[in-house]
Amino acid sequence: MSTRPPSAEDVETHCAERLRAADLQVTRPRLAVYRVLAGADDHPTAAEIYERARSSSPGVSMATVYNCLDALQEAGLVGVMNEVHDAARYDAVMERHHHLICRSCDRVVDIHDPDLDELAPDETEGFEVDDLSVHFYGLCPDCRSES
Repeated sequence: MSTRPPSAEDVETHCAERLRAADLQVTRPRLAVYRVLAGADDHPTAAEIYERARSSSPGVSMATVYNCLDALQEAGLVGVMNEVHDAARYDAVMERHHHLICRSCDRVVDIHDPDLDELAPDETEGFEVDDLSVHFYGLCPDCRSES
């Protein structure tokens, strides 16, 4: 089974199946939050997810979004990227990937490159590496054109 998000038309079915498989109740807010993430390529914050989810689920609250994100993380449907920004950012791409990060606007772009996947050093200082994510910092094309 692919760890990439499903197509837009399959999001609800996929999410419902995954939630059921994890013994989680399928709810409209969870489906709305997952739909936002599966269609996002910008690693939105919880606040951004809340704003986007409200268009399809107007009654959703910020607390509900956080609860949904916790449940979706627990089910393995979304990951969180919080080591490079002030606010946690969420992503529905669960396979190993890396990031380009704009220092000006905080835009995050995924990079899928098998060569980068091999950068983990051999065991050093007794530290066993079990995952890695490479982050490249710079200016995105929009911010470069503004300067």
